[in-house]
Amino acid sequence: MSEITLAYYDQHADEFANSTFNVDMQPLYQEFLPELPKRDKRHIHILDAGCGSGRDAVAFKQLGYEVSAMDACEKLVKIAATQLGQPVRHQFFEEIQDIAAFDGIWACASLLHVAEKDLSNVFVKLQDALKPHGVLYVSFK
Repeated sequence: MSEITLAYYDQHADEFANSTFNVDMQPLYQEFLPELPKRDKRHIHILDAGCGSGRDAVAFKQLGYEVSAMDACEKLVKIAATQLGQPVRHQFFEEIQDIAAFDGIWACASLLHVAEKDLSNVFVKLQDALKPHGVLYVSFK
């Protein structure tokens, strides 16, 4: 993420977060969630990668999934942690070091902030963070 983009999110974190809370994401969730392993949701671990306000992590948690979340913007991390009721990692995609930790990774409109030259390396990190047969959801604006 560029310093300019990070500075923007730092300056506008509250405004950005508030603009996301009422967006209906159900159609996108219905594309992702059925692809996750077929077992008790409490044992399915989802990473919300680039969680922003925490909206999606909260939705997954409310549905009964085990959820972790991360974001590069420290102010959004604080907002997301409050919304989620649990710690959220302050982390850039390039810093992900998890190995076979997640059944699903949700990267909704967040990877667009990764420089094109770094994107293939980030995809490798995300792949490494998935358990075998894990599901990666990615969207770009």
